[in-house]
Amino acid sequence: AEERLAGISYEAPLVRALINTLIDYQLTNLAGKQNRLLIQVETITNLQTGGGFVLEAPQGFIFEESCVLLDNPMRELPFVDLAPAAPMICSSEVPFTTNKPVVTISIAKGEVRADKYEFMIDAENPRWTYNSMSMSWSISTYTNIGLLESADLPSTLEGFSIEDPMLAGELVSDVSYALTHRDDHPEQRSFVILAFQLSSIPSSNIEEVMTVKAPLGFEFASLCQIITGDDVFGVGEAFSDGYRRFEASATVGICEGSRNTARIPVKPGLLNLRKYAFRLEVFNPSLTPEYNKWTISFSGESTVPFSGYRLWKFTEVAVSASHAARSTTEEETRSTISLLFRPTNTIGSPGFIAVTGPFGFQIATACSVNLERLNSLGESIQELSGLSCRGAPQPTNDAEVHISASTGDILALESYRLQIEVTNPLSIPVDPGLWRVQSYRSAQAGYENLLDIGEAPSFPLTEVFHTLEVTYPPYVNPLDLVLELTIRVILRHAVELGDAIVIYGPEGYDFALPAVTGQHALEHRGCRNFEASSLHLLPSPVCLGREIRFIFQSGGVALDTNQMLTPLMQFKVQTAYPRRTLDSAENQFHGDHVRGEVVVSSKTVQGETVTPRLQALSVQRLDTRIAV
Repeated sequence: AEERLAGISYEAPLVRALINTLIDYQLTNLAGKQNRLLIQVETITNLQTGGGFVLEAPQGFIFEESCVLLDNPMRELPFVDLAPAAPMICSSEVPFTTNKPVVTISIAKGEVRADKYEFMIDAENPRWTYNSMSMSWSISTYTNIGLLESADLPSTLEGFSIEDPMLAGELVSDVSYALTHRDDHPEQRSFVILAFQLSSIPSSNIEEVMTVKAPLGFEFASLCQIITGDDVFGVGEAFSDGYRRFEASATVGICEGSRNTARIPVKPGLLNLRKYAFRLEVFNPSLTPEYNKWTISFSGESTVPFSGYRLWKFTEVAVSASHAARSTTEEETRSTISLLFRPTNTIGSPGFIAVTGPFGFQIATACSVNLERLNSLGESIQELSGLSCRGAPQPTNDAEVHISASTGDILALESYRLQIEVTNPLSIPVDPGLWRVQSYRSAQAGYENLLDIGEAPSFPLTEVFHTLEVTYPPYVNPLDLVLELTIRVILRHAVELGDAIVIYGPEGYDFALPAVTGQHALEHRGCRNFEASSLHLLPSPVCLGREIRFIFQSGGVALDTNQMLTPLMQFKVQTAYPRRTLDSAENQFHGDHVRGEVVVSSKTVQGETVTPRLQALSVQRLDTRIAV
């Protein structure tokens, strides 16, 4: 090395051969049952139109003649889904020369670039049993399938055994979570107790491998922990009725995990007709898998897929807000946040729901809250009473909604809407952040009391109008059928060509002229007695019900370079006289500055109380006396 004058290294190209190939079952390995196969392959050569993949299966497997490539919803990088890579056609046939099913995935258009691919495909298992050593699969790639022009050298894969059914298999649910370290929260380490019952005495006198397959998304550590002795149900705890510990001679070796599969060597000694229980370490996914079934395979037998557990997580969580404008140092923007969720666990008294907003939101110490149970259409069917909303002594983005005995339970798997009043942040973050919701079984917020957790993206905050003012007339003639308003608008952003300014009045206001013949009732039309004080700034608006819309089609409104605000845009417009008195939450005007699909800025201001008129009032004398 000391005499070396120069050196260079160069990365050699990969050999044109398929690598990192795998095939495994995801539903069951029972003979004659419907199955879903998971296939992984890394290609070296780019494949063009006319090329593709050919998969040869062992005899007895049955594929649909027009098969479908499925994505693994729990797929992990670096593998990518094969189906979107290019338009492809999947077909299958069974050549009479080999009697082995052949699945052909041909590229109809475009290119499948060299990469690590993963896909799933449905099949029916053979109707007779196989051991894995005799289950040989092959996968090939071709630049031209019709001419059998090879792209990469093919790969031969060892498959999986096809087995007879066990008598029973289950996930034991009636356990002490504390004693067994069971944890059903998303993305947490947990220990589950599984049980199985063999129908036949194992014939082998040598060590055999027990295979546990969890639903896709669950993961076993590369060296997973298994407990088979006296402590399966907790240290020093007796076995539940009906379950047995492993026989003394049936000791287990090192548990090896890979993704959702654990393999445990077991020495001879297990017997048939006994339901053996063991405890196994597993890591939960972030979501409950759509197909939530487990299987156990041992000594030529496999369980019928049995049900797993739902993760303790709020599902269908969504957030919306009545007002999205940021607050300013001069004026706060108060908004009502609506949180939709579906709990996995029932929440009862004295439990509570903790709500945490993104940084910058503030929830009052004595906050206001409303909780409704919804039907499948999202309509309210029950309003829950007796709730207590508690923010921090110094308002922050946290609050707790406590349940009293009079509230009743918040039921598992039902849909709810929680509304809570907040103050929007002073600044607009680059990332809107997340709203988080957690439920607890008691009034104490410890992990041991934690039930469901959930989160949802927050709504994007917008800039706030500098000015949105609505002025009512000082006096209204009792006989008038309309109400004239003066509206003033100043923006912090310039109005560009194509932008729109939209003003919404309270419910019951109607700024639009009556529809004439040929006009649809829901068609925008002229506004009642519109009059602009700044004609050079505002285009003629169109109105529909309580909406006034200005569309800037011929020019915009620039900012004043000194104040960095738009000039005052002022106009008068009339509304049909409101028919009912609105409460404070309903009696609001709202303005949006819209650019395409984006709300650039907005603001909400309170309207004045308007007392509706008595119409067609008359006085009629009911007695028959003559007036004196």
